Amino acid sequence: MDVAIEEIVNIEPEEVFAPAPPPGAEAPSYVRYAELINAAAKKYGLDAQLLAAVAAVESNFDPRAISRKNAQGVMQLIPQTSARLAVQNPFDPAQSIDAGARYLREMLDRFHGDMKLALAAYNAGPDRVEQYRGVPPFRETQDYVAKVTKKASAPPAPPHSRPASSQTAPSSAVPLRNSSRQLSTKQVPANPASGPTR
Repeated sequence: MDVAIEEIVNIEPEEVFAPAPPPGAEAPSYVRYAELINAAAKKYGLDAQLLAAVAAVESNFDPRAISRKNAQGVMQLIPQTSARLAVQNPFDPAQSIDAGARYLREMLDRFHGDMKLALAAYNAGPDRVEQYRGVPPFRETQDYVAKVTKKASAPPAPPHSRPASSQTAPSSAVPLRNSSRQLSTKQVPANPASGPTR
């Protein structure tokens, strides 16, 4: 169909979806990235399960994910944030997870360890959180904070379901403030009994 350029009002970007691997073709992404998540969580003093929850909600661990707002990679960082954090390739899971962890740590520090405000800032931007003096009244941001908080609070897989090589001592992460309770420091199991569903 031919349309004159003068008649085009808006061009919607296409959604970018990675093809689903055939059943049994490869390990689920959360298993493949458990080491990277645990290392970044330890490096930046984060709860590894919180970091994994952010990755799950942001991209479902898809390193090729691109949002309508051009957020990219596993941790869905916008190009300006990636550039500020010296990310050379936002589609490289190691770079994305490390930068996403660093950015999440910055948001936690900026909002004095308040996990909900830090998550809202990760999603909507810190200026919006400051503007509204709390979680912004955007449905997307409120849903995002609820989903990540729920995933981060889920109990980790029982030790007997993990391979012996993945059983590691807890990191020295700083506990996070969450209005009603503290999240403990948890490692992401390399082979959880039930993984993220998004």
